[in-house]
Parts: sequence; C-alpha cells; structure tokens
Amino acid sequence: MRHLGPMAQDWHAAFGLGKGDTTIPVVDAHGVLLVAIQALRRELGELRAEVVQLHQQLADR
Repeated sequence: MRHLGPMAQDWHAAFGLGKGDTTIPVVDAHGVLLVAIQALRRELGELRAEVVQLHQQLADR
C-alpha cells in the first residue's frame, strides 16, 4: 500500500511543530490544515471581490 503525505523531517523543517522530526502529530497536522483552509477562504473572498469590481468596470464602459 502506498501513502501520500509529507515526510516527518520535511514537516518539522517547514513548521517546527511536534517533539522531533520522526513523526507528525495528528493534532499539528489538523492545525496546519485548518490555518491553510482559513487562508484560502480569505483569498477566495478577496478574489471574488476583485471579480465583482472588474465586472463593474466593464459594465461602466
């Protein structure tokens, strides 16, 4: 069986979370995923606002 995911050493180097670089604690993985989802949601909101603004500019021409 193959798995998809980061190596613990890479995870530790990127985020500095956990007790060492041999495991990825589930709670830390969930926390990082939640922060990433929140950032993407914020970015999506900004992009949607930009699209509305661009549509308005086109309509005003």
